[in-house]
Amino acid sequence: MRTVILSFLLLLLQSLSAIDVAAFMNEPDGFWGVTWGAPLDKHFTQDDFVGFSSDEKSSKYQVLRDSVPLEVDNVRLYGMVFSFFKGVAWKVDMEARLLQAGKLLELFRVKYGEPSRVTDVSQFTKEHAWSGEITDISLVTSLNFYDGKTIDIATASLQSKKIKSQLDDKIEPVVTEQKLPIDAIAGFRDRKWGSGLNKALTYLPLEQEPFYEYLIKGDDMVFEGVYAREIRYRFHNNRALQKVELHFSGRQNYLKLKEACFKLFGTTSRFEQGEIRWIGRKTTASLSLTIDAKGTWLSKLNLFGFGTQ
Repeated sequence: MRTVILSFLLLLLQSLSAIDVAAFMNEPDGFWGVTWGAPLDKHFTQDDFVGFSSDEKSSKYQVLRDSVPLEVDNVRLYGMVFSFFKGVAWKVDMEARLLQAGKLLELFRVKYGEPSRVTDVSQFTKEHAWSGEITDISLVTSLNFYDGKTIDIATASLQSKKIKSQLDDKIEPVVTEQKLPIDAIAGFRDRKWGSGLNKALTYLPLEQEPFYEYLIKGDDMVFEGVYAREIRYRFHNNRALQKVELHFSGRQNYLKLKEACFKLFGTTSRFEQGEIRWIGRKTTASLSLTIDAKGTWLSKLNLFGFGTQ
């Protein structure tokens, strides 16, 4: 009899332990009012589309706000993207920068409790994970060299365990040799990556050493029918064209620009560090969006040439 009771208690303790491991405080079944399994057309339109994942089976849509910066519980985000598989929501990714990165981690700790696991990915990167019955959460904090500065970045991902398992069953090996229109792009307009300054043009210097940046006097400011506020040309060591940076403002200009980029570079894209990215063999392009304190939409298109360092 004693043996039976001890066995029962042992099984009970194991069951309770398993429940603790498979759940965490306030475990969500979605995010931002979007429940896992919710249909795409209930929350997003084509304007929000930002491409496909690498397997081209899970589409991605960006949360866009018309007039105010994107926030979650007073934490300002650089971007938020939902992923849909077979037309239903299964994952959300978000990013915060600088002071907001630390605030996002603190928010998750208050909301969901201490992480189930903390992993040192590298000297400057940590992953905080919460594993639940319905949702898995990963929040990675890191120091990144971005746009000439070393800054804090926090990227968080929440995903449905059930739909993720279905997606894993359907994913085929990624075809890494797939060619995109961007593979044929080797510069900007008639200027090839690695080319020098054109003596027939007047360059207006902005920055120096080691990346010399210029504006061009009388430059054509219209790109694919969208007017740019500024076009910057960067030359490595003042010799080789390495990067072109185009700045735009306004909601409609961003939407037109995004559509033009899909036509120019292809529909397969990535959304990383708050940017839509196209990776080619000679050129990489990235399109980013921020909304300032006055609600103005500010977008930037970067074109970078490989092998120009």
